[in-house]
Amino acid sequence: MSRFAAYRVETGRIDHVRESDVSRMRFHHLPDGHLFVEFEDVDVSPETHYVEDAEVVPRTAIVGVSKEYTIAADGVDEVSFTLPEGTIVGFEDVEHAGEEAFRFTSDIAGVYRFSIIPPARFLDMEILIHAV
Repeated sequence: MSRFAAYRVETGRIDHVRESDVSRMRFHHLPDGHLFVEFEDVDVSPETHYVEDAEVVPRTAIVGVSKEYTIAADGVDEVSFTLPEGTIVGFEDVEHAGEEAFRFTSDIAGVYRFSIIPPARFLDMEILIHAV
C-alpha cells in the first residue's frame, strides 16, 4: 500500500491523507483544483505538512510570533508583529484577511484568543493575549 496526500493545487494545503493501492487511485474522486501526491513519510498530516513542487514538505513556524503575550489593559500597551501576506486572523467567529501587520490593544482586562491561518508553508497557530 502507498500513502497519498490530497492537496489544493493553488495553495499546496493538504486536505487529507490516505493509504491505497496505486492501481486503485484512479477510482478516488478529488474535488476540482485538487491532486494526489504520493509520499513515504509516515508522519505526514495536513497540520504539519504541505505540498510544494509536487513534494510533501514540513510546514514551518512564523518567525517572530509567540503563542502568548501579556499587555496592560490601558488602551495604549499593544502587541504587534508581522504576518505573512495572505494570513487570515480569526477572533470571536470573525475572520479578517489582508494586512501583514497585526496590532492589538485593549482597555478591558481579559484573555483574547486569535486563530492565525497563514499560507500553507507556515503552521497554523493560536495566539493568546492577556490584558491585565
